[in-house]
Amino acid sequence: MRILGIDPGMRHTGYCLLITGRPGKHGVIDLAGRGKVPIQDAITAALTGVRGLVRDLQPDMAVVEQVAWYGRASRITLPLSHVAGAIVGYLLAQGIPVCLLQASQRVREIPKTWQKWTTEHERDAAALATALHRQQRASDAGGASTPRRPSAVVARIITIPPSAPGRP
Repeated sequence: MRILGIDPGMRHTGYCLLITGRPGKHGVIDLAGRGKVPIQDAITAALTGVRGLVRDLQPDMAVVEQVAWYGRASRITLPLSHVAGAIVGYLLAQGIPVCLLQASQRVREIPKTWQKWTTEHERDAAALATALHRQQRASDAGGASTPRRPSAVVARIITIPPSAPGRP
């Protein structure tokens, strides 16, 4: 299973591809410049980067950090939610199932070998992907014969039905 974790940002969008639970390619999509960022520039930069990632990495599934207000200035929360929404919309349009996780749902501890990564954005993206991977593994281990209620994480996976108009 190839899971693409994405930590959206106005200037820096982190990503990490997990391949069967191990980190593959990771990095940050950066928007150059300083000062205020017009929302259209942030969305364009993020979507351009994500488009390239989807083409190159071919993920089976993606997980995006859901933007929530944590007492931060609301003037950043709303534009950031637009960036995250644009990324989710693009991934769904490409036929990639997407899971939205809040920051509190990601794995708090990632292996020490991953600590060498240079940015918080990459680590956050890896933590999101790891949380989804662990939940998928736990759900798969339950077996088809055991009727269980899906975990809160697995229940949050969004897909577009094959018969939906405009689906590739």
